[in-house]
Amino acid sequence: MDKATRLRTPVISSPVHFHVSDSSTPVGVILHEQGQDSEALLARFALSLAAQGADVRGLVQRTSKEDNGKSRMELIDVRSGRSTLISQNLGSGSASCCVDPSGLAEAAVVLQAEMRHRPALLVINKFSGMEAGGTGLVAELFEAVTQGIPVLTTLSRRYQPQWEELTGGIGTMLPPDPAALWAWWSSIPKTSPSSAREGMKIFGLAGWSGAGKTTLIERLISDISGRGLLVSTVKHTHHKFDVDQPGKDSYRHRVAGATEVMVASSLRWALMHELHGAEEPSVEELMAHMTPVDLLIIEGFKYHGHPKIEVHRPSVGKAMLWPSDPHIVAIASDSPLTDLPIPVLDLNDGKVVAEFILERTGLLTR
Repeated sequence: MDKATRLRTPVISSPVHFHVSDSSTPVGVILHEQGQDSEALLARFALSLAAQGADVRGLVQRTSKEDNGKSRMELIDVRSGRSTLISQNLGSGSASCCVDPSGLAEAAVVLQAEMRHRPALLVINKFSGMEAGGTGLVAELFEAVTQGIPVLTTLSRRYQPQWEELTGGIGTMLPPDPAALWAWWSSIPKTSPSSAREGMKIFGLAGWSGAGKTTLIERLISDISGRGLLVSTVKHTHHKFDVDQPGKDSYRHRVAGATEVMVASSLRWALMHELHGAEEPSVEELMAHMTPVDLLIIEGFKYHGHPKIEVHRPSVGKAMLWPSDPHIVAIASDSPLTDLPIPVLDLNDGKVVAEFILERTGLLTR
């Protein structure tokens, strides 16, 4: 069994009624007749919406023909453009289902990951034969609705009875028309990035240079992300730092006077913002530039009012920041510290420190 299959959310083995009578989650369903190209319509709409700055994530389908006339089906990640093949070429004489289970498993993993970002809209390519039978990507569709994430999908009229049976008839049926999709999108309530950030948990590490903050953060990220939570970091550093390289095009743009320079590739993007003498931004201002995640770990910013663990190594020869900082709620040290009114954690045990943070932030049970 490959990794994608092991990570696959268990499929529903028999039709299940999904009761969402109390849910106000917007669900748009492009209802089409057989032969209408709703796949292309959904893809164009999703990409247009993303181009306008909306946080649209999910999968759209691209179907082409193999040399033997069989359909080749790929799911395209709206955000990254990466494709996942979900069909298998069984030969021109085969009458078996050509959908590749391992490809669907990979697609399910993609959708699960995108849901953790709580996008403004999750696109799921279609509700078709497999979904009508209670398998395919139906579990991911139902989970998104349960989480309150707006969903847009397509539905062939031939499977409308199964949709009604499985879901209880949720969703707004839309004609395969761009104007109808834009009208539906305009009508649904939007979750602003700022309100999504309000639910983001924040925790910090503070301590003198050489105490071991970076090593501990590496362990925390590994442990917490391994639990299925999304983690980001903010690090404060001295004013002369530079992430660019002299001589590179981006460096030359910045030196020439650009206020911001963005460098992007298929793997990552980075935005460099020049202050040009303006005041250093606050933690809150920096957070406004971050994509909402489950936990934001802040290194440095010793005197900001977020809860933090002090990383203290007596061998560094520096006095503890506690108790001058009332926001320090625990000490992580490599030496036993006694007679302290706050918890002392083993600096070398990342799991213990991670669970302390998760418990304090309410994320431990997730």
